[in-house]
Amino acid sequence: MSDSIKKIFLPAHIVFTALFIILFSAISSESVEKQLLPEQFQDGFKLTKPVEYYNPGNLFELINGQAVFYLSYGFVKLDHAFYEKEGVSYKVDVYELRDGLSALGSYREQKDDDAAELNAGTEGYIFDYLASFYKGKYYVEIVPTDEGDIPVMKILAGHIEKRIPGTSDLPEELSLFPSEGIIPNSESYYGENLLSYTFLGHGITAEYKQSQGEKNLRVYISFAQDERHALKITEDFKEKIKNASSIALPVGISGISGEMPYRGKAMIFPYKKYAFGCLGYTDEKETLKIFEKLLENLNNAD
Repeated sequence: MSDSIKKIFLPAHIVFTALFIILFSAISSESVEKQLLPEQFQDGFKLTKPVEYYNPGNLFELINGQAVFYLSYGFVKLDHAFYEKEGVSYKVDVYELRDGLSALGSYREQKDDDAAELNAGTEGYIFDYLASFYKGKYYVEIVPTDEGDIPVMKILAGHIEKRIPGTSDLPEELSLFPSEGIIPNSESYYGENLLSYTFLGHGITAEYKQSQGEKNLRVYISFAQDERHALKITEDFKEKIKNASSIALPVGISGISGEMPYRGKAMIFPYKKYAFGCLGYTDEKETLKIFEKLLENLNNAD
């Protein structure tokens, strides 16, 4: 056998090892999927048909236009199933998203504030027609196909929550917001179009009480690619402001302030790989104090 032909053959043990790794990975992936939504749960919940799995390429086949929403949060996979208990069917959708921030963002953007609290995952809410919660990088919905029984839906949510990996802690990025004066549970994350502006990209927001006026202060942090990108975001933001002027924090960080049409007074500051600011401020000194603390948190995070 010539040397050129020998080169295309691998030793048998290497081939066997490679095949074993591929096979084991496939089995492991399949077993993880089955662990999330098994054939049955305790208390009489049973699958009515095999679990269906959707990816970014075919999610639109199930939810059409709404697929864009989940794709904006880094959608990875959907486990879609129906469980039946005592003649009532419950549709279960488990969305795996990019990370914990994405799960929080998708949950809070869809949350109905009039719903009752659901004790499952990190946060949850429940109606007689919908139970929803998130945990780690997973967002979950349970929808009865007929008249739902809230106690039964709570039990099913508890079973599913135990199958989902990860902790029930809030994403650590939310700790960038100063705690003093923040409105509880007002934080959220947007996978794109932060504050409805494409150039702001992805980032987090939170609301604070103000000593003046009736409206809350909305603080945001845009996660830029790098320092240069943060400066570009600031320049693009400046174009949206009327009567723009320079403003500075006591520590020497310069930014821009002005009037944002229909959205009140606004600020933005570029700092390292962040661009942070606010909408609707009424007291400049009060607002700058929040940003001084926010700046400390950004430094500690780095």
